[in-house]
Amino acid sequence: MEVIILYDPSGVCTSNFQQKFIDMRIYNNKDQLLNFIKEDDVRERDITIFLPSHDVRNIISQVYDLNQIHSIYVYYSSINEAQNLKDWWFSNNYFKIRQIFCHDQLISKLCIVYLNYCRSNNLPSEEAVRYNELYQKYLNDIKFQLIQESK
Repeated sequence: MEVIILYDPSGVCTSNFQQKFIDMRIYNNKDQLLNFIKEDDVRERDITIFLPSHDVRNIISQVYDLNQIHSIYVYYSSINEAQNLKDWWFSNNYFKIRQIFCHDQLISKLCIVYLNYCRSNNLPSEEAVRYNELYQKYLNDIKFQLIQESK
């Protein structure tokens, strides 16, 4: 069974996301995160991890080669970080990094990963419906923002 992890050192997303993504493990402390990833009972599971750009190089150097790391998603805060991250990603050929995206898209990426998680683990359809509704709400909020900005 897959484990989905969000590393949120700032703690900004923690309380909001814990309510929405019940099965997700959220860490604010890097040492606790690394200890969990390296635990014996986690070694047989696939880990999908969401990392902030400012810590990604340090964390990846410690966990990238572990078999349990399946997918890595990296979110950045500023557009200046984006190109540097993408250059670093391509130059190092990190195939486990699935995507680099703006932190504003974090909730939509989590919804998509969770929908796939529900399908692959044959979880009750109510779970998939809940994440799909959350994703649709996110899309509607974005549309509303765009309409407001265009006025």
